[in-house]
Amino acid sequence: MQENYFYINDKKTIFSIDFNKILNRKSLEQYNDFNLSVKKSFNNIIDTILNNYNGILLNENGELYPESVYFIIHMLDAKHKLSITDSMNIDDFIKLVDKIIEAGNKNVIFLIKRYIDEHYKPMDEKELGKWKKKKEWKQLIISDEMAKNIILVSYFQCLLTPLISEYIKLNKSDTASELETENICNIVFDHIINKCVSYPNRLKNKLYKLVESRVTLMMFSGRTYWEKAAEHGINAYDVIENIYKKIITASLYKIDISMFDDDTNLVGYLQSIINNQIRFAFTLKFSENYTYYNPTSGVVSVINNDDEDMAVDIVEAALGQKDEGILVLEQLNAKEIADKIPQELGVSATREEVTELISNKILKANPVQEQLVSLMTYKYFKSTTTIKLLNAFQYGTLVLACDKYLMQHNYPILAKILVSDCYVRFDRTNVIGNKIKDKIENSKKYKELFARKYKDYEGDIESALLKLLNLIAGSNFIDKNNEEIFQDELKGPEIANEIIELAYHF
Repeated sequence: MQENYFYINDKKTIFSIDFNKILNRKSLEQYNDFNLSVKKSFNNIIDTILNNYNGILLNENGELYPESVYFIIHMLDAKHKLSITDSMNIDDFIKLVDKIIEAGNKNVIFLIKRYIDEHYKPMDEKELGKWKKKKEWKQLIISDEMAKNIILVSYFQCLLTPLISEYIKLNKSDTASELETENICNIVFDHIINKCVSYPNRLKNKLYKLVESRVTLMMFSGRTYWEKAAEHGINAYDVIENIYKKIITASLYKIDISMFDDDTNLVGYLQSIINNQIRFAFTLKFSENYTYYNPTSGVVSVINNDDEDMAVDIVEAALGQKDEGILVLEQLNAKEIADKIPQELGVSATREEVTELISNKILKANPVQEQLVSLMTYKYFKSTTTIKLLNAFQYGTLVLACDKYLMQHNYPILAKILVSDCYVRFDRTNVIGNKIKDKIENSKKYKELFARKYKDYEGDIESALLKLLNLIAGSNFIDKNNEEIFQDELKGPEIANEIIELAYHF
């Protein structure tokens, strides 16, 4: 019969190691329990702690490995020292941590590495290749060796969390702040990185760069936020530093051994944590009302971040998107940028004109229209998705401004397409045919486009342009009188000339 050595209580506040059963000494029972209630996030991962203890320390028959017994003996020794001490400084506690790490020739680190080697799934080479092609994704590339080291650190942090909780309980006064608790976690978890891997600075630098790469993407789209933040003495590097510390103190140790069974990607996991932290920082920092428009449902949600009771899950429910951090930042800036685009394009878009466009139902959003507007406004928004956050009036302003620009600069086909209704006949990638495709690719302007402007992004831009060309060639366009605007079928080269010229100038 399989033995149970590790338990959690019904309230999920106590994690227990059966020292008395493992070491066959009844008197050790007094040391079994580790109280996790000192920190909410410890309570939240108590099931993860149990899963990781069982998965890493027990073999397939539910028996303890010899190395597991060494680990448990040193956990008992540390628990005993904490129980007979009124208070313990952080340096002495670090020494207890080091004894656990260094216990025996085959210590708990050996156990974790063996578990990772047996269960780790290598990074997908196709995905890695895709990231390597994109300069802005360079910082997201994590080698298998680096990924294993990150997981090693996370598992050991998790195994040690019960002991860290006991140390905090011993040394935390009734008046102690959450900052004091976070500082203890930061010191201990950072020390674990230094002791568990061969090149800790490489690992920490990678984590820092992951955060930095996400935050710097917001430097333009979030400039309204940064202006407000500056009034409070906060800059981008403060945000980066805070999120980096959060990863070390509040994220890595939450990785469950079963998390990667369903092909969860470590980079994706870290990105989601970083984006959540960005969204949390940008949503809760100042007393502001932020408006979120859901273009799918047409519902406008107003979030007051001055509400002290507003929890993270409420914000997530209101935003309802995968990339909440970018979403909030884009929403903060969308209206401000949209209002300036007509002037940037050298045209006018009065309220009366936009209202008429909307009220007469001339404006009907469609995939071709959205892609053309995105192409022409990307350099202002630094995003192809921001237009999806605009309300009908803001979006109408962009369409009208783009339409006027196209008419003024001799794009007759695209100008007609932009304000018409679109019915996609063929949603395929080869509507224009290989012969026409070769003709387009061999044109002088097409070659100049990639030789001069998009030299480093040819693969991505080329794919997007050809997809747009095929989408237009495979669609019918209807005017406000419900008549087709093109009597003859659109020719691939004619469409291509205008789109390539437009891409060249934007």
